[in-house]
Amino acid sequence: MDWSESVLLDRYKQISDICDQQTNNNYEGLMYILRKLLSELPDEKLMIYEIENIFNVQTRLVVEKAYLAGLHDGISFAHRVKIS
Repeated sequence: MDWSESVLLDRYKQISDICDQQTNNNYEGLMYILRKLLSELPDEKLMIYEIENIFNVQTRLVVEKAYLAGLHDGISFAHRVKIS
């Protein structure tokens, strides 16, 4: 891993932590539903845990894609302004 990948991964983590704080109510709501399902369907424990994992992976992917898009847009904008 080169230095730029390390910097990006650090920034993803920072942004992900901020998003987690701001969407904590959504996550808590999901966990409430999953715990309720688990109590009703204990044999489906692996599937219920997989739902939580999918939610977490989806959130991470959105953060990464949004950050890269914003970074690209910022660089493109700065380049256009510099040319003008």
